[in-house]
Formats: sequence, C-alpha cells, structure tokens
Amino acid sequence: DDRVELLLLRPQGIPPRSFFPQYIDESVSDLQWQVVEVDDALEGSDIPRWGTRIDYETIARIDPEVIVMETQFADDFVLEESFKDFVLGHMRDHPVARNVTAVENGRVHAGGINYQGPLISLFQTEQAAQIAYPDEFGDEELFDRERVARMVTEGG
Repeated sequence: DDRVELLLLRPQGIPPRSFFPQYIDESVSDLQWQVVEVDDALEGSDIPRWGTRIDYETIARIDPEVIVMETQFADDFVLEESFKDFVLGHMRDHPVARNVTAVENGRVHAGGINYQGPLISLFQTEQAAQIAYPDEFGDEELFDRERVARMVTEGG
C-alpha cells in the first residue's frame, strides 16, 4: 500500500556532477517502474520534463527515498560494486548530497537500460522490485530462469 518515492536520473560524468532528470512515464523504457508501482519524485515539482540538468542542491530539495541512475550503454556502471564506489561513495562525501534521504540510507542504485524487450523487461522488473521494496523482495528471484531459458531455446 505504501509506495516508495523514487527519483530517476541519468548521471553526467564520473563521478556525476549533474544529472538529467527522468520523469517516470508510460513508455516501454519505464515499464519496470510502472509494474512495481513507485511514486515519481519529480511529479509536482517545477523541474521541466525535457532539456534540463539538475544538481545536488535540487536533488536535496526533492529529497527522495530512493534514487536510481539510469544507464544507457555497456560502459556505464555495469557492476553494482563499481557503481557504489564511484557514485554512492562520491555522494556520501558530497557536502549537500550526503544529507539526501536516499544517500543517508544507502538507497542509491544503478538502474537498467531504456531499450527493453520481453527478456530484459523480466530482469529489470525483478531489479526494480528489489530496489523499491527490499523488505518484500530482497534478493529473491521473481521468475523461473530455467523455464524462461527453455522457452527461448526450445520455443515453448
């Protein structure tokens, strides 16, 4: 019943110093967030939907429960470990970002990619559920990987 408030961002630079804010919408690229039913931290804000960058001060003003950094390419933060080192570590040391609820609680995560078909969607929805509601889903596998593999390789 209690939806988590999530801020979806595209980081600029390593470590990031600014961000493109991403409203959660009804597009395929945001399917996982629709399925797990999060509240978009940008809704109701004065931040334009397109063509703007935000800084740590703006993120602090929004103060989301969870931050997800969308990645687009394979050379972005593929491994959660490197993401935590380069992004979350930097945010914890930043004089403004360290006071954001998501940063204080260690709830800053690497997200998925925009382009997704049925298989990627399964994994990204599972990841979204684990990120948004860790007490309910934690590291639990939410679909049968062997069955999916059989369907892909055998056609059913």
